[in-house]
Amino acid sequence: MYKQLTLMPMLDGHVKINKAALSDAAVMLTLTDLHDRNYQSLPTITDRWYFNTRQGFSRTPSRCA
Repeated sequence: MYKQLTLMPMLDGHVKINKAALSDAAVMLTLTDLHDRNYQSLPTITDRWYFNTRQGFSRTPSRCA
């Protein structure tokens, strides 16, 4: 009736992956990059723009973790 999906542990057991995903280069690059960063998110830099009546457009850089 249904095929059983077999998941294999990879990257020190942190990720379980099937055989089809092993052959996908984008999936493997993403998982390897996450593992190399110890599963921490990348810092995101957001710029907040506002209109100052004296200076015109101004930008306030802020960093989100």
